[in-house]
Amino acid sequence: MVFLGELSALLAAAVWSVSSLLTEKASLRTKSNDLNLVVKALGLFFVSVIAWAVRGTMFPTQGTLASFSWLALSGAVGFALGDSFLFRSFQLLGAKVTLLIFSLAPVLTALFGILFLGEHLTWANVAGMSLVLFGVIFVILEGGPGRRIKLRFPLKGVVMALLASLGQALGVVLSKQGMTGYDAFSATQIRLLGGVALMIVIALARPTEHDFRAFANRHVQALSAGSAVMGTVIGVTLSMVAIANTKAAIAATLMGVTPIMVIPLAVVFHKQRAEAKEILGALITVAGIAVLFIP
Repeated sequence: MVFLGELSALLAAAVWSVSSLLTEKASLRTKSNDLNLVVKALGLFFVSVIAWAVRGTMFPTQGTLASFSWLALSGAVGFALGDSFLFRSFQLLGAKVTLLIFSLAPVLTALFGILFLGEHLTWANVAGMSLVLFGVIFVILEGGPGRRIKLRFPLKGVVMALLASLGQALGVVLSKQGMTGYDAFSATQIRLLGGVALMIVIALARPTEHDFRAFANRHVQALSAGSAVMGTVIGVTLSMVAIANTKAAIAATLMGVTPIMVIPLAVVFHKQRAEAKEILGALITVAGIAVLFIP
């Protein structure tokens, strides 16, 4: 099929946009840590069932212990810690602003690649990172000549989104260390396993900080299941198809349009207002992502 990779990348971005709005809505009725655990556990279950149906085994058996450990650690950092911050940011800022700030993850990933993997950046990469950073700052700050510059949104929410970006970036770098011997689907499954395992340990260590009674509500159940299926199963599968059928730079750029796609969806389904500043900031950020991945 012509443009299969490009179409899959755009569909992945659309799916993740919908998943983010489902998560945002569910987060208003639950604790962010509890929601993250439930969504990731459901995602692990669905992915494992698909793996059993496709390859006849529930969990991947190839690869080395070292690779497995790196991937599990990647999931613990990216899914258990990073996504817990992300879900909390959804509560405080909403999906539109959270995903915009979360667009800093590729920039942080590139910086960590320099520090830990010995990677190098071109001037185009630096220009792209600068555009992404400018797009985010343009939206979250207000003020100017003669006026005090201040945040337009709660500081705690911005910090949560930044920590989510940091967790995502570290998760990607760690996963690169463990990809040897595993396909992308198996690697995602192991990452989910590591993330769920850490979240269960944290929940058992601090039982008074968790309250899963909200999940007795059928609406919350539907939102959580929808987020798991859309974000973890369908979104990840589409991203793998995209990476396999087009250049990585093109796939990354097209999948990076999520901050733009989520704006009209939020307006239609959540009746949220689309501000011109947010739209322009999202466009600048996505342009920066495109430039960042120029070889």
